[in-house]
Amino acid sequence: MDIEDIFREFSFGVKDNIRDKLLKMLKTEIDRSKRTIGAIIVTDEGLPIAYYPNDLFSDKSGFSPSLAIIENTVEKSIKELLDGDLDYITIATNNHILIIKNAGNGYIVSLISQKGVPMNVLYRKILRIIKRIEEIMK
Repeated sequence: MDIEDIFREFSFGVKDNIRDKLLKMLKTEIDRSKRTIGAIIVTDEGLPIAYYPNDLFSDKSGFSPSLAIIENTVEKSIKELLDGDLDYITIATNNHILIIKNAGNGYIVSLISQKGVPMNVLYRKILRIIKRIEEIMK
């Protein structure tokens, strides 16, 4: 079962009209910059809510649970080790940057870009996405 099958089979408590708005919003945000490759919204448990573009995530059913595991593990470690609150996580590969941020209300957002995009640009973009999620979910 790939992520598309999971996405179609379960609603994860998000109504179709809200999911459509989230997808449209992600498309708008990602298409604003050629160097931003994609974004995904998952639950704290790692279940996919919305993502764009489809071809980036469609055959990667392990990606969304991995985001939740990474975010939850690092958050717990930060609280125990440094007695602080996690803001965001950045993972850099040879070619890409992945930023993960808890959006609150049980959602995690991840943004993927080409390497070389300044972190302040990515951070502002993920904050804008989270603000839009809050507006849509009201």
